[in-house]
Amino acid sequence: MRSSNGRTGQRHRRLAAARGGLTARGLAMAAVFAVLTALAATACSSSASPAHTQVRHKPPAAAALAGLSISPADGTRNAAPDNGITVTAAHGTIGHISVTANGQPVTGVLSHGGTVWSSQWALGVSQHYTVTATASSAAGKPVTATSSFRTLTPGQTFRAQIFEGLNQTYGVGMPIIMRFDRAVTDPAEIEAAITVTSVPASAPGAWYWFTSTEAHYRPPTYWPGHATITLNAALKGVSAGPGRTVDNNLSLVMHTGAAHISTINAVTLKMTVTSDGVPVRTMPVSLGKAGHRTYAGVKVVSSKSNPERMISDPPTGPGSYNVLVPYSVRVTNSGEFVHAAPWNPLVGQSDQSHGCTNLNVADAKFFYNFSGVGDVVTTTRGPGMPAMRSWDGWGDWNLSWSAWSGKPATPSLPTDRRLANI
Repeated sequence: MRSSNGRTGQRHRRLAAARGGLTARGLAMAAVFAVLTALAATACSSSASPAHTQVRHKPPAAAALAGLSISPADGTRNAAPDNGITVTAAHGTIGHISVTANGQPVTGVLSHGGTVWSSQWALGVSQHYTVTATASSAAGKPVTATSSFRTLTPGQTFRAQIFEGLNQTYGVGMPIIMRFDRAVTDPAEIEAAITVTSVPASAPGAWYWFTSTEAHYRPPTYWPGHATITLNAALKGVSAGPGRTVDNNLSLVMHTGAAHISTINAVTLKMTVTSDGVPVRTMPVSLGKAGHRTYAGVKVVSSKSNPERMISDPPTGPGSYNVLVPYSVRVTNSGEFVHAAPWNPLVGQSDQSHGCTNLNVADAKFFYNFSGVGDVVTTTRGPGMPAMRSWDGWGDWNLSWSAWSGKPATPSLPTDRRLANI
């Protein structure tokens, strides 16, 4: 995780506890206590207990013995949502915690020693919170502290959305795509609030910010086939930069189908199609001619149409075209498709296209029916072929894992219009 400010450190501490482990940065604000191991502790109402001292504002001697304190303090009116809530018993142990936001319970985690309770996620913006905490001093005397406070109203709130549909099935090359309706200037806070799991398990993945409003998540290698992938993003109240707070949470369950991976050999002009590692079909192809060379690299199916209207750029002049093309499978935003080319008599013999992968009609029909969004199509490098660009469509896999996982957010990258070559 990238370096972060104090608020981010506190945020990481709460997330680590919620996931069963704590980071050193997250413990910076609690270094005087024992190392914390997360135990889930939902908010609950205090049960009957012996007579005890009620503490508000300046605690009397009984509370001082337990060192019981709550942050944010009682009466705070502009608490930072991403700092959460912390209850500390410096000289005793915490017994009961009740935390509500506008009457709804708030969950948290308690340390092994019972000395620190922290809210599990960032708080909501413009919300009223009430905290009641009971602890016992070293002498066993019960004391109670309360805090009633409001979180700040940020200058800007904005929303996040996920491209993928709930319970939909995709190919093993499909990245998880998250978009924001305003620029994110502190991506570390966003990333820390998101968990992604896969069954069967995949290696831990990472987020890559193609722009300040769009991030993609992928593992080091393709997702497992026939997997269930779950994302939980507790983003509501998370700071995305000075004066900017996310206003919604997100969740996603998606699936992968069979691992459809096709390889186009630019030298032999053959395309080999596999499913779960088993060869299914080998087909002749024709790639981009001189001046229109096909990109070499890893591409991911983003859509398909039968037919697709393909218009040259520019649309008029020598060599221009405006045609309906059958069995078209899109693999880049810049206009590359794998499609039928009934007008091309040299499929399998020479490169004649404007950049697309031309197939005979029967093979194109097969590939169209075989393919789904997220399937992988790799084109090997041939003479004069440019490298596939990571930002052209879903070219995520063209970045090495070290470049992907270590790349900071970028303010902007160029994107092609959704063109269509033949």
